[in-house]
Amino acid sequence: MTLSEEVQTFGMAPSSPLEKKKQEVEELKAMEQMTFDFDEEEDTEEKKTIFSVYGLKNDGKTAICYGIPEPGEKVLVFSFDHKSSRPKDLPFIKPAELNIKVYDALKYIDKSTADIYQATSEVTYKYILSIMEQSVEKFNPAWIVFDGTEVLSSLMEQVMRLRNNLRPYQGISNLSVWKERKQYIENIHDRAVQTASKGVIYTMYTEKDTVIDRDGQTIRMKDIPKWIGSVMRETDVVIRADATFENDKRIYWAYVEGSKIQDLYPDGKFNVTGKRFRDVVVPCV
Repeated sequence: MTLSEEVQTFGMAPSSPLEKKKQEVEELKAMEQMTFDFDEEEDTEEKKTIFSVYGLKNDGKTAICYGIPEPGEKVLVFSFDHKSSRPKDLPFIKPAELNIKVYDALKYIDKSTADIYQATSEVTYKYILSIMEQSVEKFNPAWIVFDGTEVLSSLMEQVMRLRNNLRPYQGISNLSVWKERKQYIENIHDRAVQTASKGVIYTMYTEKDTVIDRDGQTIRMKDIPKWIGSVMRETDVVIRADATFENDKRIYWAYVEGSKIQDLYPDGKFNVTGKRFRDVVVPCV
């Protein structure tokens, strides 16, 4: 089947509304018959760690990501900017001998027309889920990285529009459909958590947040992560990437902010110039 044929078939509903309704009824009946046991339902699974690394362009976000895994671990990367392969060859990353596989998440995106862009966004959603599913047996990653989550959010918006018969850029009167975009992002997140043995890492750009005092006066503007979906709620460790110039040399910084795992990743400012994040932070614990 060619790509154009796949685009036409992906996301298609059952052949008739009646068949779709019958399917939904059968699924509901099956759910109603489920039983639960108090002794078996306790959540005892080891939790995965979720990192969010944010900053401006060229502030070293991806390099920080590759500095999180322990030496020798496997890392599955979905690149949304075509730039995720370069940092894995940095001289301070290579000695860790990570097994990093980078997949171009935009491989099937075609923006030649609005309709094709929307259809290939659906293909991309299927592609990401398929690669993660296959990686369980073929790669068994310790970590999964989504490098460029703002683009992921835009693609899931087009999936939402396609499945609700909305044009790529038309206005939306029923604002509830936006919840469907969040649903697809959360589905990808849940699959990633299930697939990776250690955790999931996101990179994102910054946006401005206004700090207001009790009198309603603006005190200052601060940089915050450009969150998507439920990533903010799920994140355990937030890292702000930053770069400065000192004596004509570029210095890279990692600010650990609001860590929920202080015994491993304490809050603080860390100089990660030419060093892996783990090698700098963990010795400080």
